[in-house]
Amino acid sequence: MTKTLRTIALALLLLAPGLLGLSTPARAQGTGITIIEAIAAATARFSGQVIGAELVPARPEEMTGSVYAFRLLTPAGDILAIRVDAENGDILEVDGRGLVAARRRANGF
Repeated sequence: MTKTLRTIALALLLLAPGLLGLSTPARAQGTGITIIEAIAAATARFSGQVIGAELVPARPEEMTGSVYAFRLLTPAGDILAIRVDAENGDILEVDGRGLVAARRRANGF
C-alpha cells in the first residue's frame, strides 16, 4: 500500500510541471529530453524505483550541458546513483552497491 502511494506521489511530483503547462529546464532550452524520458532510460537498464531526481550542471568530463541525476532504490535495498545526459538520454555514470544485481539483462543474457 505505501509503495503504491509512494509511486503515485513521485509520479505526481514528476508530472506536475507538465500538468501546469510548464516545461522541464531541458525542454525549456528547446533541446533535450524530459525527466520522464530520462527515468525511462535509467529504469530500462536497472531494476528499482526512483527515489530522487534532479537536473544538474554536467561535470567537465561529461562534455554535455545538463545531466539528470537519479537515486534508484534497487529490489535488494541498495541505492544506485545514475547520471543521464539531458540532451540525448545516454547513461553517463552508474555507481553504488548492488549495481550488477540490479542491471537488467537484454534478451536474458
